[in-house]
Amino acid sequence: MFPILLSIGPLTLKTYGLLVALGFLAGYWVVRKRLKLAGYSTDTAEKLLTITILGGILGGRLGYVLTNPTPWQEIPMIWRGGLSFVPGLLVAGVSVILFSIKRKIPIPIVSDAFALAMPLAHAIGRMGCLAAGCCWGRPLVPPGLGGSQASGLGPTASFLSITFHNPQCVLPTELLGVALHPTQIYESAGNLIILSLLWLGRKKYSGKLFGIYLLLYGILRFNLENIRGSNLTEPHILGLTVAQAAIVFLFTPIAFLWFFLTRSKPKQ
Repeated sequence: MFPILLSIGPLTLKTYGLLVALGFLAGYWVVRKRLKLAGYSTDTAEKLLTITILGGILGGRLGYVLTNPTPWQEIPMIWRGGLSFVPGLLVAGVSVILFSIKRKIPIPIVSDAFALAMPLAHAIGRMGCLAAGCCWGRPLVPPGLGGSQASGLGPTASFLSITFHNPQCVLPTELLGVALHPTQIYESAGNLIILSLLWLGRKKYSGKLFGIYLLLYGILRFNLENIRGSNLTEPHILGLTVAQAAIVFLFTPIAFLWFFLTRSKPKQ
């Protein structure tokens, strides 16, 4: 992997930061197009993007810092990697809803736009995680390796595995050269599938797309948490990782509440 895309003197362009930025821009493009179809200006989309970026970064960084030991002087250094998607989504979502209420924009219209934008932005951003080596998967070891399997360190015969060798990657150095689950690719591909399903159902399920997104992404992320290695040192809640707990106690109830609240047409 290539955590550093370009370095000129004191200036360094991180692959992670670039792909996260591209993800935000792709999401903005989708939101702008969807709001324009609904009769809203580009200025509204730009303000929503600003709120989403600030809320996503603030919530994402806070969630990462609370679950991963981080020296206080490195807390602002988001370009090195370290944004948790679930808390970022929660903070950004609340911010967008409050903005929509203040501007009297029908929330189902805005939520539909973001339901289509988020999986696209997330799919691109996760490839930044892959380049940086963060959000890594657990070692993937074929059966019958005895001690190697027990330790979680060893070779693999699976074509699904990925191995990091660049010491600039943020994963622990003892995992360099170890075959791991490519959880970043799994999640990126899963988001693209979610996007495809939402796009196909955008007219039939108008106003409900955000609830469907939460359910589909919740299922994807809940299962991926079982093979993520980056969460092994995180605190657990009732035997669940922080992300799994958020999905069970927040995402799922919100999704069903969304279905209940959007039984009428979006404009009502």
